[in-house]
Amino acid sequence: MLRDVDTLQDEMGIMPLWLRSASTDGQSKLVNARQVMLFLLQLSIKSEEISKLFQKYTRGDCMSVEEWLAFVHAEQLRPLGDSPDGENRQRSSISKKREIRQARSQFETLKTDLGGMRSEPGLTLQAFSLALLGPPNDALDLQPVMNQKLDQPISHYWIATSHNSYIVGDQLTGISSPDAYRRQLLQGCRCIEIDCWDGKNGPVVTHGNTFCTKVSFQDVAFAIGECAFVSSQLPIIISLEMHCSVKQQKQIADLLVSEFGDALLPLDDFEARSSTDTSQLFCMLDFSELTSEDIFE
Repeated sequence: MLRDVDTLQDEMGIMPLWLRSASTDGQSKLVNARQVMLFLLQLSIKSEEISKLFQKYTRGDCMSVEEWLAFVHAEQLRPLGDSPDGENRQRSSISKKREIRQARSQFETLKTDLGGMRSEPGLTLQAFSLALLGPPNDALDLQPVMNQKLDQPISHYWIATSHNSYIVGDQLTGISSPDAYRRQLLQGCRCIEIDCWDGKNGPVVTHGNTFCTKVSFQDVAFAIGECAFVSSQLPIIISLEMHCSVKQQKQIADLLVSEFGDALLPLDDFEARSSTDTSQLFCMLDFSELTSEDIFE
């Protein structure tokens, strides 16, 4: 998408925002994660549908709590307790007050601009867009899933798994990248694979006997440790397809311990804990897969 910035400028007039968000170091323009987020948010705000929806329920530049409630009631079909019969009128009044209290509480979070320096009197178009994209509007309620009991053997569960986790692109000429692990872990993957090969300066990760590029094992281990438990606290299974010499296998073992530390599940505890209980959070299970050539060596 970023390669088509010129097209975005022509169609949406947002190139000045992109240029302002980039910091110049004299040779190249660099942007951090927050600046990219601002840029992508600006794209969503430019959505004609969101703008029309905002203007439909807003009299000024900011949406009040009452206008937000009207939007929620009419567009998202959330009941506000306004029952027509007299028998439930009092209950409806209490329910509506509760809805307003909840809306005001939500406003305290949503109405603050991205800079976090000042508060608007209501929801700006920017905050309104964020509200539509936020967790309260998720298609699925993930809370029951997150709170389920995990007291069964690990083999009783469906586990989100990846194969050749390091490759960006095809399996023959693709690029090996630590970012591939970051993306998969942040998306909830709990079983990843690392193909380990001897390198000149230490073990590397690549798809052996292909034209795929190589990346250092240390960079991969760092990326995994960085993103392992950001989106999920469930255990991670790391499958090591081992093609390394004994010397570099020892280097891999040292790197795993240095990067993951206490998150690694010790071999002594593995059979006793992992076979009967999956409730151990923030831990990594390491399965090494030796090839036939390694065994005969």
